[in-house]
Amino acid sequence: MKRFITIWILLAGLCFFCWMCAFAKDEGTIPEGVLFNFFAEFFVVFDFPTHMLFWDWLYDGNWDFYTIFFAINITLDSVMIVGLIKSIKMLFFQKPNINRNV
Repeated sequence: MKRFITIWILLAGLCFFCWMCAFAKDEGTIPEGVLFNFFAEFFVVFDFPTHMLFWDWLYDGNWDFYTIFFAINITLDSVMIVGLIKSIKMLFFQKPNINRNV
């Protein structure tokens, strides 16, 4: 659970930074350089899946749910990352159990 909360907080911070970069790019005030443009384009990853699926509904005036959908997206991403970390640890770093009592 500690790993999940840590990853969730890190992803929330990264999502906010990417959102600010995307906002600056839309306004035309983004600094020159690859880094800020990369994060502005990376914002699309945090939009998926809820904003892509419910965009028409959000665009009709339901902007109150915009942040809730970001929280859902970050939660889904965190669950996937924690599962990936757990799978990698099991596959590569866990000793196989060879005690077979037949």
